[in-house]
Amino acid sequence: FGSKMYSFPFEDFSRVVDENAETYIERLKEAVAIPSVSAEPERRHECVRMAEWAKEWAEKLGGVTELHDIGEQELPNEKKIPPPQSLISCTLTPRE
Repeated sequence: FGSKMYSFPFEDFSRVVDENAETYIERLKEAVAIPSVSAEPERRHECVRMAEWAKEWAEKLGGVTELHDIGEQELPNEKKIPPPQSLISCTLTPRE
């Protein structure tokens, strides 16, 4: 991508993960509890809920986010429906 490469020592990463494992597991439990199966139109509202959940968490962590419409989805019965908005833009600023 032509950008400067940054290194983050694995030991530092591993320590942060270990120190926050309980928090990460709880956050993962929240995420997987949302049955957001995009291939099932009857669960479309859950996909919307998942995008909003991810947006909310990114913003809590200092991110700037945007949800975007991404067009139409054609179902096997040829009916066209709008897919849920997608979290396409998320910018996080590293904490000091």
